[in-house]
Amino acid sequence: MSALLLADAKEHLNVTITLSDAELQQLIDACEKAIAHWTGPLEPTTKTKRVAGGSSLFLPPPVISLTSVTPVLPGAVAMDLAGFDIDPETGQVTNYSSLPLYADRYIVVYQAGYTTLPDDLMLAVKELLRHVYSSSQRKPGSTPSQVVSPYFLPNFVETLIEPYRGTGFA
Repeated sequence: MSALLLADAKEHLNVTITLSDAELQQLIDACEKAIAHWTGPLEPTTKTKRVAGGSSLFLPPPVISLTSVTPVLPGAVAMDLAGFDIDPETGQVTNYSSLPLYADRYIVVYQAGYTTLPDDLMLAVKELLRHVYSSSQRKPGSTPSQVVSPYFLPNFVETLIEPYRGTGFA
C-alpha cells in the first residue's frame, strides 16, 4: 500500500482518465521508494537490526515503536520493554528500567516509518511524481525505474526532504 493514494495523486496531477491507473500507481511506488531511500520508510515497516549496546541503543530514524530487544548472548531472552523510551526523530532508545544494558550487541525488532506521513514529505512525493509523470509523458514506453532515480531529485523535492535525511537508513 502506498502512502500517496491513487485518487490523491490524480487530483494533484489533474488527471481525470482511468486508462493509465496501473502505470500511475507504478510511478507513485517508484517515487515513494526514491524518497524513502533518503528518509527511511514512509509507512510503518517492521525492521530487525543488530546494534551496539551501551547506555542507549541507536536505530536509524524514524522509529515508531519497539517490538523486542534481545541481548546477543547464549540463552538470552528478550528484555522487558516497559523501561525503554524512544526518541522517534533521532532513533535513540534509552533504558530507564533498573535492568542495565549488559551486552555489547543487541538484536532489536522495531517499527520504522511514520504512522502519519508529515505534510512536507507527502508534498515531496507528490512533486517528485509530478516531475516524473511529466517526464514519462514525453518518453513513451519508459518504465518507472528508467525515469525515477533517488540520485536525481528536483531542487524543490531536495529542500522538502532535507530535514528528514538521516545518517542511517531504516
